[in-house]
Amino acid sequence: MNTPLRSSSPWRRLCLLVLVAGPACVANTWAADAAASAPAGSAVAPASPINCELKMTQGKFSALESVKLILHLQNTGSQTVKLLVWDSPLERGWQGPYVTVLRGETPVNYRGPMAKRGEPQADEYLSIGPGQIKLATIDLSAAFDLRRPGPYKVTPQITLHDLVIGDSTAVPRPLDRMSRTPLDCPYQTFEVVR
Repeated sequence: MNTPLRSSSPWRRLCLLVLVAGPACVANTWAADAAASAPAGSAVAPASPINCELKMTQGKFSALESVKLILHLQNTGSQTVKLLVWDSPLERGWQGPYVTVLRGETPVNYRGPMAKRGEPQADEYLSIGPGQIKLATIDLSAAFDLRRPGPYKVTPQITLHDLVIGDSTAVPRPLDRMSRTPLDCPYQTFEVVR
């Protein structure tokens, strides 16, 4: 995810003065900008140990076929993580748009349900041990009209509402103590044919 750099960030000013620091300036600028743009009262997550990958079940689908993808989440860290499954493929069914879909250059509108949330429950968190992989199958056809032939691009826009690293007793957490964590998950393409 690219976060726009803000000229008011102290890290940005420091980086402009000290060009020798190179990549460290960029990383600290992004972290400072992420902290500045976080909603009031929310925690900024540490670097996520979750690796995200989206795979197509096939490259071409007929207009009457379900378009399915598989989400792979792997914990690359050394500690167990617990993540809140809200608004992600790990939740049963669609509860909100967590991907964007384009047919050519034209956006395809989300037409699925939108969940309104209260406080989370402990059973809404998924535990992933070190090195473990969790899979979720996504039926895009259930939430997007994909009957028109053409090339499509699906881009995940998944933000974990809460990610807890290590301390499993910390869940569920109240909304104002959650640590929102965007996942960097690459896009996929497919084609719908007649």
